[in-house]
Amino acid sequence: MGKSLTALTVRETEFAKVGLAEGKSQRAIARELGRAPATIGKLMKNPETWGEIAKIRKQLAEDYEHLAKRFITGITDEEIKKMNPYQRVLSSGISVDKADLLRGLSKDTRPIIQINVGKPYGNKEKEIPSIEVKEI
Repeated sequence: MGKSLTALTVRETEFAKVGLAEGKSQRAIARELGRAPATIGKLMKNPETWGEIAKIRKQLAEDYEHLAKRFITGITDEEIKKMNPYQRVLSSGISVDKADLLRGLSKDTRPIIQINVGKPYGNKEKEIPSIEVKEI
């Protein structure tokens, strides 16, 4: 039995818009919804859909950016003693990259930042790792 070409429900339409905003393919969304790719294609032909997808992308980018800030600002001295700060910095970087991609920024248009995670030089008394961020 073939997949339905009937119109998408409101829930399916919103699901498809979010999927498109996240960068999922027409076929992937169709597969997740159990629909024909042509049905998703009809949605994609609507110019209003792309305006709504742009709004969703903007919101997703803001959400990822907020998440990145939470990762970085959540590093307290106490947490550094308990946790690996490298994992926090890595998570933050991934969130920033995702936010930039959703905003349409390429890695070629952003400054490159080097992050060093380790004990401060010359500080043998403290075992607290430091984080150094510099633009290169």
